[in-house]
Amino acid sequence: MLHVDFWFRLPLRTRLGIVGFGTVTAVLLLLLLSWYAGAFLLFLYHLGGILIFGIILVLFWLAWNDMKNIPWWHWIIMIVLLIVCAVKPAFWLIGIPVIGYILFQGRKKK
Repeated sequence: MLHVDFWFRLPLRTRLGIVGFGTVTAVLLLLLLSWYAGAFLLFLYHLGGILIFGIILVLFWLAWNDMKNIPWWHWIIMIVLLIVCAVKPAFWLIGIPVIGYILFQGRKKK
Protein backbone atom coordinates (compact mmCIF):
# COMPACT_ATOMS: atom_id res chain seq x y z
CA MET A 1 0.00 0.00 0.00
CA LEU A 2 1.33 3.43 -0.99
CA HIS A 3 1.55 5.81 1.94
CA VAL A 4 1.48 9.60 1.85
CA ASP A 5 4.81 9.57 3.66
CA PHE A 6 6.44 8.30 0.45
CA TRP A 7 5.59 11.56 -1.32
CA PHE A 8 7.17 13.70 1.40
CA ARG A 9 10.34 11.62 1.50
CA LEU A 10 11.05 12.57 -2.11
CA PRO A 11 13.33 15.58 -2.66
CA LEU A 12 11.57 18.87 -3.43
CA ARG A 13 13.09 18.96 -6.91
CA THR A 14 11.60 15.56 -7.72
CA ARG A 15 8.17 16.60 -6.44
CA LEU A 16 8.28 19.80 -8.53
CA GLY A 17 9.18 17.77 -11.62
CA ILE A 18 6.42 15.20 -11.07
CA VAL A 19 3.73 17.85 -10.49
CA GLY A 20 4.99 20.03 -13.35
CA PHE A 21 5.22 17.28 -15.96
CA GLY A 22 1.95 15.76 -14.76
CA THR A 23 0.17 19.10 -15.07
CA VAL A 24 1.56 19.83 -18.54
CA THR A 25 0.73 16.32 -19.74
CA ALA A 26 -2.82 16.46 -18.37
CA VAL A 27 -3.51 19.88 -19.91
CA LEU A 28 -2.14 18.85 -23.29
CA LEU A 29 -4.21 15.66 -23.19
CA LEU A 30 -7.35 17.63 -22.31
CA LEU A 31 -6.65 20.11 -25.12
CA LEU A 32 -6.19 17.26 -27.58
CA LEU A 33 -9.46 15.65 -26.47
CA SER A 34 -11.29 19.00 -26.63
CA TRP A 35 -9.93 19.60 -30.14
CA TYR A 36 -11.26 16.20 -31.18
CA ALA A 37 -14.66 17.03 -29.62
CA GLY A 38 -14.81 20.45 -31.31
CA ALA A 39 -14.69 22.67 -28.20
CA PHE A 40 -11.01 23.59 -28.46
CA LEU A 41 -11.28 27.36 -27.89
CA LEU A 42 -13.50 26.96 -24.83
CA PHE A 43 -11.05 24.65 -23.09
CA LEU A 44 -8.01 26.65 -24.24
CA TYR A 45 -9.33 29.68 -22.35
CA HIS A 46 -9.92 27.71 -19.16
CA LEU A 47 -6.75 25.62 -19.22
CA GLY A 48 -4.29 28.37 -20.16
CA GLY A 49 -3.48 29.32 -16.55
CA ILE A 50 -2.99 25.71 -15.53
CA LEU A 51 -0.66 25.15 -18.48
CA ILE A 52 1.43 28.18 -17.50
CA PHE A 53 1.59 26.91 -13.88
CA GLY A 54 2.85 23.51 -15.08
CA ILE A 55 5.44 25.08 -17.37
CA ILE A 56 6.74 27.28 -14.53
CA LEU A 57 7.10 24.20 -12.29
CA VAL A 58 9.01 22.38 -15.04
CA LEU A 59 11.30 25.41 -15.43
CA PHE A 60 11.89 25.43 -11.65
CA TRP A 61 12.76 21.73 -11.91
CA LEU A 62 15.26 22.42 -14.70
CA ALA A 63 16.91 25.38 -12.92
CA TRP A 64 17.01 23.78 -9.46
CA ASN A 65 20.81 23.48 -9.20
CA ASP A 66 21.26 27.19 -9.94
CA MET A 67 18.35 28.32 -7.77
CA LYS A 68 19.53 26.53 -4.64
CA ASN A 69 22.72 28.61 -4.67
CA ILE A 70 20.81 31.91 -4.36
CA PRO A 71 20.85 33.22 -0.75
CA TRP A 72 17.53 33.35 1.11
CA TRP A 73 17.57 37.13 1.49
CA HIS A 74 17.83 37.54 -2.30
CA TRP A 75 14.60 35.53 -2.58
CA ILE A 76 12.88 37.83 -0.08
CA ILE A 77 13.97 40.93 -2.02
CA MET A 78 12.78 39.43 -5.32
CA ILE A 79 9.39 38.42 -3.89
CA VAL A 80 8.86 41.91 -2.44
CA LEU A 81 9.83 43.44 -5.80
CA LEU A 82 7.41 41.16 -7.65
CA ILE A 83 4.57 42.11 -5.29
CA VAL A 84 5.32 45.82 -5.69
CA CYS A 85 5.53 45.46 -9.48
CA ALA A 86 2.23 43.54 -9.51
CA VAL A 87 0.54 46.37 -7.63
CA LYS A 88 2.20 49.19 -9.59
CA PRO A 89 3.07 47.97 -13.13
CA ALA A 90 5.10 51.10 -13.87
CA PHE A 91 7.77 49.81 -11.48
CA TRP A 92 8.59 46.93 -13.86
CA LEU A 93 11.05 49.32 -15.52
CA ILE A 94 12.98 49.35 -12.24
CA GLY A 95 12.08 45.87 -10.94
CA ILE A 96 13.32 43.79 -13.87
CA PRO A 97 16.86 45.25 -13.90
CA VAL A 98 17.09 44.98 -10.10
CA ILE A 99 16.00 41.33 -10.15
CA GLY A 100 18.45 40.64 -12.99
CA TYR A 101 21.26 42.26 -11.01
CA ILE A 102 20.36 40.25 -7.90
CA LEU A 103 20.36 37.00 -9.87
CA PHE A 104 23.57 37.55 -11.82
CA GLN A 105 25.80 39.75 -9.64
CA GLY A 106 27.08 36.81 -7.59
CA ARG A 107 28.30 34.83 -10.59
CA LYS A 108 32.06 34.46 -10.73
CA LYS A 109 33.92 33.96 -13.98
CA LYS A 110 35.85 30.72 -14.20
